Amino acid sequence: MNIQFPMGKEFVKFNIVDRIAIVMIDRPPVNAMSDQVHYELADVFDELKQKISELDVVIITGGGEKVFIAGANLPDWLKLNDVEGGRWRDKRNIKGFNKVRNFERPVIAAINGHALGGGLELAMCCDIRIASENATVGLTETNLGLVPAAGGTQTLPRLIPVGIAKEWMFTGARIPVKEVERWGLVNKVVPQGEALNEAIVLAKKFQEKSSINLSYVKRAINEGLDMTLQEGFDLEAEILGLTCMTEDKNEGVAAFLEKRKPNFKGR
Repeated sequence: MNIQFPMGKEFVKFNIVDRIAIVMIDRPPVNAMSDQVHYELADVFDELKQKISELDVVIITGGGEKVFIAGANLPDWLKLNDVEGGRWRDKRNIKGFNKVRNFERPVIAAINGHALGGGLELAMCCDIRIASENATVGLTETNLGLVPAAGGTQTLPRLIPVGIAKEWMFTGARIPVKEVERWGLVNKVVPQGEALNEAIVLAKKFQEKSSINLSYVKRAINEGLDMTLQEGFDLEAEILGLTCMTEDKNEGVAAFLEKRKPNFKGR
């Protein structure tokens, strides 16, 4: 699919097509996450938040067909000492990842190629991951004497078994995407060049539902994972109450009873 990207910044661009925002990180040759890319990602998601009424789903992909994002911009790390390294998470760059993780609409990573280090960490901020068969993934920072520091040590063990997560990080290995799929880190593997198209197909399925309802479901899951089970039940009940105040709840129930397709409005 030939998509133009008229909006955004120098390296992080986006377009909204049929209420699906497609965000592309395009910084040749390997889409490395420099500070500027982090800042631009945060700015773009701020812009998308301002356009939330126009959106149902967001897709993030990389420029080209070989690399999604090949990690951090390594020359930046030569400048860090213990103080600056310890403060790294407070910098605005990590806030961009948090904006992706907490965005009010479903976010799909279309992993069109290798996703390494910060590239995998960004993909793990997304709700769904679809990967091209030519991709490899890995938190490879230990090869450089570094620690995955954009959430990798915390996120990966929450998505796959802890022992497997430790093995991947301890070895710094690049894992073939078929192996990654076996552990559930990606939802689906598709032929090379098809990750974005498949993500759009899935996004259109999400669009059959109420966008505000999916936002509430996402909030219940994300916030509940950091709670006890009982606290999660309480949050779920609270969010159910919020959904009962929406027009889409009434439309969905009425459509089911009347045996017709619902016409959701996102409110």
